[in-house]
Amino acid sequence: ELEDLVKRGHVVCSHSHSHACLSLLDENELERDFESSINFIASLRGDVRLFAYPFGKSESFNLRVQEMLRRYGICLAFSSEPRGDKQSVDPLALPRLDPRDLLKELDHWIANSA
Repeated sequence: ELEDLVKRGHVVCSHSHSHACLSLLDENELERDFESSINFIASLRGDVRLFAYPFGKSESFNLRVQEMLRRYGICLAFSSEPRGDKQSVDPLALPRLDPRDLLKELDHWIANSA
């Protein structure tokens, strides 16, 4: 099914292999998890540059996890934290993008571009 999704143009990326709280794993466990997950996604021809954190909350990942993602070539990683107005945009800690928020932004843009 995942291969079919990729063939139809859907983005399939890593969400870890074990679905563990990554900040609690030691270096060896993190390496094994990322290697397994990225190799699996690569075998599907998915996008190995993208990652979505299991659980998604800020306590489920940390700078150590982000550094390991960088070493594995991950460019963008998504949390499930809502986007704040003054939130910095760290490419390895992107906020959740709620479609309802995007629609509000689109409505605002349309209203102000007329």
